[in-house]
Amino acid sequence: MGRRKHTRQDAILDLKRVITYLGRSPTKREYENLSKPLYVSCCARTVINLFGSWNDALYVVEEMYFKTNGQVSNQDKDEIPGEGEV
Repeated sequence: MGRRKHTRQDAILDLKRVITYLGRSPTKREYENLSKPLYVSCCARTVINLFGSWNDALYVVEEMYFKTNGQVSNQDKDEIPGEGEV
């Protein structure tokens, strides 16, 4: 049985989780360091492959869920899915 191929939606949910946890956009290193404790399934390289660049991925997620300055609202923090929902 092969590994599941990640989608852009997988990466969006993972980035949303990390941004919400930090309260700001993560660096690639921060994202990787938080991947296990936050149950992130996509590595930074996969995110880049899916979006073309790290900054493009962050831009998409911030436009979809957060204020454009990268700050997290309290409402967004309540919408992060649990481990089994990702």
